[in-house]
Amino acid sequence: MLDIGADTTRAGYAGDDTPKVVFPTSYGYTVNNPSEGAPAEGGQPATTLYIGENGPSFWRPRMEVSNPFEGGISQSI
Repeated sequence: MLDIGADTTRAGYAGDDTPKVVFPTSYGYTVNNPSEGAPAEGGQPATTLYIGENGPSFWRPRMEVSNPFEGGISQSI
């Protein structure tokens, strides 16, 4: 069972009383420009993702925090 909520994501086995894992749905990311270190493949900026309990909870330089439900869920036809 996987329940992706706006605040937390919960995962576990169907029929269990409680989920096995609960962690924040939000994630952190940094974009590293090729000129700031080792260049990424094709010269494109490299993105580093930080997810889970130690993801967006810890401060990192230039880290942006986002949520997959930010701005609502839309359906395109």
